[in-house]
This record gives sequence, structure tokens and C-alpha cells, in this order.
Amino acid sequence: MKKIFLVATLVLPLVANAQTKKVELKTFEDSLSYAVGCDIANGLQQLPIDYEILTKAMMDMSKGESRFGEDDVKKILNELQVRQQKHMENEAQKNIETGNKFLAENRNNKSVYETKSGLQYKIIEQGKGNKPKATDKVKFHYRGTLLDGTQFDSSYDRGQPLVGEVNRFIAGWVEGIQLMSEGSKYMFYIPSSLGYGNFPAGQIPPGSLLIFEVELIEIVK
Repeated sequence: MKKIFLVATLVLPLVANAQTKKVELKTFEDSLSYAVGCDIANGLQQLPIDYEILTKAMMDMSKGESRFGEDDVKKILNELQVRQQKHMENEAQKNIETGNKFLAENRNNKSVYETKSGLQYKIIEQGKGNKPKATDKVKFHYRGTLLDGTQFDSSYDRGQPLVGEVNRFIAGWVEGIQLMSEGSKYMFYIPSSLGYGNFPAGQIPPGSLLIFEVELIEIVK
């Protein structure tokens, strides 16, 4: 966020003129300038900002007429961080409760197994190969979804299986993959405590239960 505000301080005083100026992207430098502008705009969209007020503040600063001193700015930005943290914690708690409710109901499914850690899994297809150890490198396909069915990642869609060491993945994967034999396909139901915890990760909201379809192709020698 600090970088966004630093770049915005340099760029936003020009916003008023740029809105009426026709821009042509003829050189790499032109395209770079436009790309940086897009990046700044994407970052600012995550904040509850009134762009007219923001632009006015930039103009006031350039004239030495700012209504806020440095301490005022720090206080408000710190308050923003507190509010964002509180919002994330509330969202995580809500998602954890929803996930726990699902897991409790899922235990009634006779085809679903649960480990001591809380990982739940279902065997879709049982292979006959070897089982990997945590230090092994494996090749596998996977599809990850949220509880509402939203897909956030898929090696199937990329058309390329993933290769990596078992112990480098999230805890639910580390445990789950070691249960599988080569040639197996499992469904993992991973509580947030074995996933990304109370923090967001890309499209994954904080506290989310994760559902993975995993196909273990082979242990890579």
C-alpha cells in the first residue's frame, strides 16, 4: 500500500488534465506509462476512495495548502489498516464456521474418511502403485474449488500436471498425498487450519475450506 500512495503522489496531480487529453501509445515508453497507470488504478480500486477528493488533496499538497499534516495522514492510514485487519478477521471467522458446518455434515457420508488432523478425503479411484513420502517429488493433476463451487486453480485447465516435492505444499496436501498410491484419484476436504489459515491467498478468501480433486500420476525419481 505504501508503494501505491508513493506513486499516486507523483501521478495524480495530472489526473485532471489527463482526463481531457487524447493519448496515443506510439512508443514503448508510452505503453509503459499507460501500464503503470493501470497498475495504480487497480491498487486504488481496493480502497474506499473518492477520486475527486483524492485529486483535490494532491493539488492542495502541490500548493502547500494541505488540510492534513504528516501525523494526520499517518493516523488515518493506520486506522485504514486496523479496519482492513478487522474485516479480514470477521470474514475468516465466518468462513471457518461455514467450513466446520460442512465438515460436520460431510462426516455422515460413508465414503468420506477423516484423519486425526481434521483432513477429510474420499477415494474416487484407488491406484496400485507406491505411496510417496513427504520428501518425494511427485507428478499430479489437481482442481481446487471453494465450498460454493468457485474454481480457483486447475492443472487440468492448463493442460500440464504439476511436479513438486510433497513437503512444499500446504499441510492438508502434505498429509493427503501421502495417503495416495500412484494412479489414485482422491477428493480432499481441507479445513482452513490445514490450508491458508486466516489469510487470503489469491482468489481464496481468509478462513476458507478448500476442496481439491487430486490425481497422483507418479513418484518422480
